[in-house]
Amino acid sequence: MNLPNRNDDYSKREYWNDRFLQEKSYDWLVNYEDIKSLVLLHSHEAKSSRVLILGCGCSTLSYDMYVDGYENIVSTDFSPVAIASMKAKYQDSRVIWECMDMTDLKYDDESFDVIIDKAALDALTSAEKDVWSPCEAVVEASDKYRFNCSAYFLICWVCEGS
Repeated sequence: MNLPNRNDDYSKREYWNDRFLQEKSYDWLVNYEDIKSLVLLHSHEAKSSRVLILGCGCSTLSYDMYVDGYENIVSTDFSPVAIASMKAKYQDSRVIWECMDMTDLKYDDESFDVIIDKAALDALTSAEKDVWSPCEAVVEASDKYRFNCSAYFLICWVCEGS
């Protein structure tokens, strides 16, 4: 795995494009099995729920959910390299893979029942001086969808003592 020279490189598309050219699969922080029961509970046990995965990268989360029976999954990432790789790898699935910046999503506010952000916000705020006070674009992007869905999972890395 290529680690960035600077922490704020995590917020740059170029870093991720270069990384995804080499890395074919990686699950940040948790995998589907780790959160499966929570997702099922908060989707009201409806696998027909409309699910949005933010910053999917090359994680198996979307595909694992599809294999488990979720029927309506849209996975987004701002890296065209990641999206092209996932489309090719899982071409036989019904998961929709879209190259899109999470601060400028092209969906109606109430398009999804469940939203999962697994470290995408971490990457986005890596250039911030204070991750607890992100820039307005980040707050607006999060708020637009967070308040209009049944469940918003924000899975992030927090350093002990933060």
